[in-house]
Amino acid sequence: MVSINADKPITKNEEDVLGRKKFVESFYDILTSYKDTDSLTIGLYGKWGSGKTSIINLTTTKLKKQNYTVIHFNPWNFKGQDELIQCFFKEFYNQLNLIDCHKFFAKLSNFFKRIAHILSFGKYMPVISSYATVIAPLIKKYGETLENLTYKKSLEEIKIKISKALLKLDKKIIIFIDDVDRLSDIEICQIFQLVKLLADFSNVIYVLAMDKDVVVSALQNSQKQHSEEYIEKIIQLPINVPDVPQLKVHNVLIEKLNTICNNLNEFLPTRNNDLARTGFWQQFLNLRDVHRYLNVFIPKFDALKGNVDMHDFCIMTLLEIKFPDVRNFILKNQEKFCGVSYYSSDERKKKLIKEIVTKFLNNIQSKYDADELYFIKESLYFLFPKISQSFNVVWGYTTYQYEEMKIRGFICITENFSNYYQFEDEKLSYNKSDIDNIITNYGKDEFTLLLKQLNEHKELSEFLSYISYYIENKLNEKRAGDIVNWLIEFTDTLVPEISEFETFKVDCDRRIVYIITNYMKKYKEKVNNVEFLTKLYSNGKLNDTKVELLRSLQTASGKVSDGSIKNEKEKLITIQETEKIEQLVKNELTQYLNNKNNFLDNNYVQYYYLMKYIDNNVCKELTNRVLKEEVDVLDFIKNFCGYGQHLTGNGEKTYRYYKSLQEEFDMEKVYNILIKGLKYPIDINAGLNFYRLVYIMSYEKGCVDDGYTRREIESYFKNRVKR
Repeated sequence: MVSINADKPITKNEEDVLGRKKFVESFYDILTSYKDTDSLTIGLYGKWGSGKTSIINLTTTKLKKQNYTVIHFNPWNFKGQDELIQCFFKEFYNQLNLIDCHKFFAKLSNFFKRIAHILSFGKYMPVISSYATVIAPLIKKYGETLENLTYKKSLEEIKIKISKALLKLDKKIIIFIDDVDRLSDIEICQIFQLVKLLADFSNVIYVLAMDKDVVVSALQNSQKQHSEEYIEKIIQLPINVPDVPQLKVHNVLIEKLNTICNNLNEFLPTRNNDLARTGFWQQFLNLRDVHRYLNVFIPKFDALKGNVDMHDFCIMTLLEIKFPDVRNFILKNQEKFCGVSYYSSDERKKKLIKEIVTKFLNNIQSKYDADELYFIKESLYFLFPKISQSFNVVWGYTTYQYEEMKIRGFICITENFSNYYQFEDEKLSYNKSDIDNIITNYGKDEFTLLLKQLNEHKELSEFLSYISYYIENKLNEKRAGDIVNWLIEFTDTLVPEISEFETFKVDCDRRIVYIITNYMKKYKEKVNNVEFLTKLYSNGKLNDTKVELLRSLQTASGKVSDGSIKNEKEKLITIQETEKIEQLVKNELTQYLNNKNNFLDNNYVQYYYLMKYIDNNVCKELTNRVLKEEVDVLDFIKNFCGYGQHLTGNGEKTYRYYKSLQEEFDMEKVYNILIKGLKYPIDINAGLNFYRLVYIMSYEKGCVDDGYTRREIESYFKNRVKR
């Protein structure tokens, strides 16, 4: 399999597939032949993806071989003006520190401290604030503290001193500032102001790499109509990166595709001319376009090869990346476009397809340039014989028989169409063949990101079942412990996946609790469960998973017996150890339960029953207080209303109040409160009115645990009104 291409600039000459060597040598000669001691500011101009950073890297290699001091500063990596400037001076300072010239540098550092003090008052460059705090840490190592210095000289005088000190260097300091065009408008202004401030330092060459058009546009707000003149005042020597011949870019892509297609039966060289006719190759302007394309193409084609046609997949992948609206248009009209029948006499169908395609092309005309529109139109002809025939365009489809097109995976064959959209289901659909690699090798960041994505797509519950299996059967103690700890951290952001209608689906909280308890069982002899749990409940906030786990531990220790613990050896922790863990959460749990805003939380009742077995007095005080505030009663008791399904008949959802509610409340008192607020006619869907009716019906019928469907409840109260 061909590897995915990281969109990274090259650093070695042997990686130079576009022949930049000659330009790099010329650029190097310009930098090294400049003998004047005055500073020089160079603008290295080129569009995004033109290879500016690669040129800088190759030039740097040559410069360092000749012992030039080179400073690389990429402002795109930093946000905020303080961080931007701080990092710039860190780089400057660190590189100068490498120079074996102690007396010179001690003197230079003192000058920087003076500039820091002056600029801290914002007198000379208001856009840069708190400058002393920015530079001071960088120069603390050399010289006195700022507080002990007195500053009588002006900024310009100090800058002159710095320049004189820099004159003692026998070689230039070359500072590359890359990706200027990727900054925000404000940050671009800050960079130019910074360069302007320091531009008169002796023996320093600044190289600003950027897309000039982007920077000119960004500076228009601050420089009005004079942004280009402003740049020209700062940039003394503009150098344009030559456009890379498209043929070289295309050759790189062709070579990669040929490698991918090597020995593949589905590759039809005879379709190459048709592919070129669409303008496919002209859509790739630089290596960045190629890398971006291959990073989408390679993994998908590797998974689908044998099921899709190579050339059709080339087109569809480019549509996915650059023209997603066209790809959606094709999907929407699948039934109309698929097929290879040559219906010369069916003018009505031909006219309909032509109208649909023409209308779509007219709608997107203002969105794309002429070359892009040409490619879109020709691609539709290329992919679908019905479209090309509707426009009376002759393509090479007559060369292939229907069965051959079907076997080779042409998209125009109905049975093949869905293969081209296989990875675009609403679900994330991770590849199950990669599960072993994910669970055994992923690092924390990768693993947590996947958990988040699966959770967003409601696929986490299934994935957790695989983790459970691996912890029980495949992972060593360390790897299992890492995954358990990552899962615990993730629970703070876990979003419930279970739908209220998915009664028999195991929710994520319970799966994670199952994973944790199985981990504790398996490694009981090696892992100190009490220490593990103490750490778990001492860090982070209480959440649904931790509550579920602690309730499980109450049972597992025997404190809340369900009869499953037959002997002491089966216990994960003792009752006394469980009670120590409970004390870690008691205060936070009490605050949660007493907060009226939490009464309507879906899992409030789980927190309530956890507290019931920690300190039932807290629960009694809470319920007594709730009954005094009649407005809170319905909010509170809603948590004790459950739902289920009729397992016979039509499977309607049923509602009931737990019988255990009788232990918490004076049921009659609650009934009197709720019936008092009941108004007729009854709107069953108004606010919490439905749960009020469930309670009243349950109480009046004397069967709290029986379930009633919505229709039964509505019918009961209609008859009740009549009575």
